[in-house]
Order: sequence, then C-alpha cells, then structure tokens
Amino acid sequence: MRLDPDNAADQALLSRSPEGRKLLEGLGKTKPEPKAEGLGTGKRYGNKKTIVFGIEFDSVKESRRYMVLRAREAEGKISGLETHKVYELSVNDQLICRYEADFVYMVGEAQVVEDVKSMITRKKESYRLKRKLMRACRGIELVEVEDVNA
Repeated sequence: MRLDPDNAADQALLSRSPEGRKLLEGLGKTKPEPKAEGLGTGKRYGNKKTIVFGIEFDSVKESRRYMVLRAREAEGKISGLETHKVYELSVNDQLICRYEADFVYMVGEAQVVEDVKSMITRKKESYRLKRKLMRACRGIELVEVEDVNA
C-alpha cells in the first residue's frame, strides 16, 4: 500500500507509528502537540502513549483494555476486534466530522463500538457532540468504559 504524506487520511495513518511521525516531521507535515488544558505541564489529562503489539494507544488505560479484549477474543467471547476504526459522520451528504472509536468488536451478532473514557474526558464537549452524532447519523450507541477489566 502506498501512502501520500500530503493526504490528510494518510497523514493520520502515518502519525500512528514512530517511523511515520519521523517521516511527517521531516516533510514538515506535523502539527504541534496540543497544550494541556489547565493541568499544568505535560500531556493532556496526564495520559502516556503506549505501543502494544505494534499498535499505538493514547493511554496506558486504553492499552490495558486492548489486552483484556484480546484475551476475550482468544477465549471466543468476542470476535472481529478492531482498533481505532474511523467513522465519517455526515448530515445531508455534508461531512461534519470523523469519529475514531477505540475498539469495535462483535458479541454474537451485535456490534459493540467502545471508547475508554475517564470522568474528565467523558465530559468534553467535542466528545459529547460526536457521541450524539454517532447515534443520530449511524444509529450507534457508544459504550463508554472506565474500568478496563469490565
């Protein structure tokens, strides 16, 4: 597969790996890291990016949830586990935004779209809006997980 660093969707894919980020930085195609919102110095909400089995996660909590879901998939309790699936949310054929789900998987015949959220991030206006758009545009009710072992 060939990726175009000038294409926004390809930039998003490239930015998920350290090698891709280095390539984008070298081409001057990266955006500066967002500043923390009132939490002092460091990453927003104190999260630390982690890589598990070559997949980058935005937090340790999210990577732990991935391990729990992988174990459940190995046990046959869930199937079709996907990470970072992107949904386009449109109204009247007009793209409003994109929503990136942490995890998507099947429990029997039912699809589950899941997001690992803390109480702080659950209250973010942008997330709340995307959650409503997922329900209105796609008929998908997001499952919010705070306890990664649940």
